[in-house]
Amino acid sequence: MKIKIIIVSILLLSLGCVHTGAPTSTSILETRADALMASQLKKKSHPGFTVLVSRGDKVLFSHAYGMADTKSKRANVPDTPFRIGSVTKQFIAAAILVLQERGKLSVQDSLAKYYPEWPNGKNITLHHLLTHTSGLYSYTSNPFFAAQVSKPANIATLIPAIQKANVNFSPGEKWEYCNSGYLLLGLIVEKVSGKTYGEFLNTEFFKPLGMNHTGVHVAGNEPKGEALGYAKESLGYKLSNNWDMTWAGGAGALYSTTGDLHRWNKGIFSGKVLKKESLRAAFTPVKLADGSTKNYGYGWMINKKRGVRIISHGGGLQGFQCSLAHAPDQSVTIVVLCNAGPGYDPGGMTGSLADIFLEKEMTPKPVHVVNEKLIGKNYDDYVGRYDFGKAKLVVTREGDQLYVKLGGQNRIEVFPEATDEFFLKAVEAAVKFERDKDGNILRLVLHQNGQIQKAPRIK
Repeated sequence: MKIKIIIVSILLLSLGCVHTGAPTSTSILETRADALMASQLKKKSHPGFTVLVSRGDKVLFSHAYGMADTKSKRANVPDTPFRIGSVTKQFIAAAILVLQERGKLSVQDSLAKYYPEWPNGKNITLHHLLTHTSGLYSYTSNPFFAAQVSKPANIATLIPAIQKANVNFSPGEKWEYCNSGYLLLGLIVEKVSGKTYGEFLNTEFFKPLGMNHTGVHVAGNEPKGEALGYAKESLGYKLSNNWDMTWAGGAGALYSTTGDLHRWNKGIFSGKVLKKESLRAAFTPVKLADGSTKNYGYGWMINKKRGVRIISHGGGLQGFQCSLAHAPDQSVTIVVLCNAGPGYDPGGMTGSLADIFLEKEMTPKPVHVVNEKLIGKNYDDYVGRYDFGKAKLVVTREGDQLYVKLGGQNRIEVFPEATDEFFLKAVEAAVKFERDKDGNILRLVLHQNGQIQKAPRIK
């Protein structure tokens, strides 16, 4: 299962935003946003995306682009349902916190309380599962995983398989994105509540908030008018592998619309869903055993973009990618749902929309200047592959031009600013190459969206 973290997950590919210098009335902002989003769709016959931006209760921008079904030429509309992958995690986290508020469980409960035979289960807590610090093997990392997802999952055999897998580290020692943790959390919601996690979410969240187009995606009972998932290939787009979402479970089985996710953020950030203490816990970066922190709470990532606090998550599986972000101090929500994966960059699109609609609240963009003396200098030193865990970044050279390419994204040129330091013009990001004591390139360090991510060079 390729359920990805969106807005802050190594998003090198983004979209430029040209500031016209004109007054920023809502209509002008909407025109700029529409022009920018429309430019991402190469052909109207391609699969596309839906986008929503709101401030408080007011929707400022809501548009749909491309096709939900290319064969029947059924276009995406603002209410088209999309599978949302790992954005599901914040709903499961909220369910756990609601049950804690009611005294039904505690995030400090051990995994052994719910799965007594789990190896080392007494030392793994729900807190570890929520924050991706459990050390459990993520079942979606199995190289044979993608080959079986079109048929229903057998949870009775999947859970023992996760139990038997070697752990990656001791609980709380490191941070590593883990779908196994949220699959288990969804099942724990069921054990404690006596309902399926879908029924619990529907009763507690979807119905009270008016989220009438959100639910667990079930094969054979798909939401009416849903977008089909596509993958971009060299000759165009083709239908992706159609998942049976029982494989995703609490880690990513929900579908939703931009409007419903706007309603969800309104409910969460206005205190209608969780109490203040629960929200504080959900939005607190996790502390590791060595005292360092990671910008992940309970189902949400916490970052800053040019001085503006952003709480967000993304999702991705074959055929679908999305991003849900909120600037709590400005009450701005941005939603991007895409029915092509790979094919678009919803995290980059979210960042570009933030540049437009939060322009006045953000600090000015840093000014980078190309150091002409360093063009082409030592470029061969940097060429190679760098390991970001979920994806590999490839650095290539063509004459006096240096490029970076992350996974299936397009390559992007980087420009020298100082010795071993480069910046991107296409997105607010900087890259630094660090050397060992012998002067060899040891790793690449990416600075973006307030995050610092290190990728060792692959030998």
